[in-house]
Amino acid sequence: METVVLSREGQRRGFGLVALAGTLWGTIGPATQLIYGLTATTALSISFFRAVIATPIFLVQCWFLFGSKAFHIPRRNLGIMMMVGVFTGLSQTAYLIAIPLAGVTISTLVGVCIAPVSVALVSIMFGFEPFDRKVMVALVCALVGTVLVVGIKPGTELPHNAILGVVFSVVCGLLYAGAIVCGRFVAKRAHTAQINVVSFASNGVMLMVIGILTGQLQTLYPVQAWLLLLYLGIVPTVVGYGLFMAGMKTTQATIAGIITLLEPVTAAILAAFLFGERLTALGIFGALLLLGAIVVLARGE
Repeated sequence: METVVLSREGQRRGFGLVALAGTLWGTIGPATQLIYGLTATTALSISFFRAVIATPIFLVQCWFLFGSKAFHIPRRNLGIMMMVGVFTGLSQTAYLIAIPLAGVTISTLVGVCIAPVSVALVSIMFGFEPFDRKVMVALVCALVGTVLVVGIKPGTELPHNAILGVVFSVVCGLLYAGAIVCGRFVAKRAHTAQINVVSFASNGVMLMVIGILTGQLQTLYPVQAWLLLLYLGIVPTVVGYGLFMAGMKTTQATIAGIITLLEPVTAAILAAFLFGERLTALGIFGALLLLGAIVVLARGE
């Protein structure tokens, strides 16, 4: 009886940790929008500093867990970890580009919900799973939901480039799907702490090189913007990933996937409160279809 109680308590704790992680991730969009309001900067710069701030903390964590053995990583695994970082960095940059164009709510909804559907399609292409009714329904929900979101008219000041913003959100979801697929290949062969160090370090180096070559790397910020950058690097990144991984120890992957839908929900609530973004009835229906695509995939598993 005691074991059952402990198991249930562990499941509740895991559920709560994953839910908190999803909530923290939902603050990324609003925090970024606040930075855009404080200073002239670029999406690439914000993504770069998020990686630069998070990487040393992940490095300390990895060293604490494994010591000098932390960097004994086979070359093949190292390459895949670096690919995770490249896909993640490009995905996050596309998302941050979409925010001033389409708004926090639409960008987060489309970016978050496209990723798992894309992963399912990639799995079908490589023969990991069949194209069954589950995937077909999820794909239809995602496509129709995205079309409805593209045509959505928030109650206040819709940016003229909203459609372009949705395109970047879709690109964000596709790139993040690439990070997920690469992560699955290496997840059973390396510790999460090692993957985080290598991927975020690769992420930062790639963005720095691109920023220098294109002149898009902005380094001058007011104090309030630096505080928000520190927040992005520490809270939703380091703390968020830590909570999610801890919660996953006692939470099923499918359930965790549904719980993390708190990310777009949190983003939508904060965007409504801070920036006055609103969704019409048609937009809400499209959002529900996008969220429903993930639920269909999870239920299928």
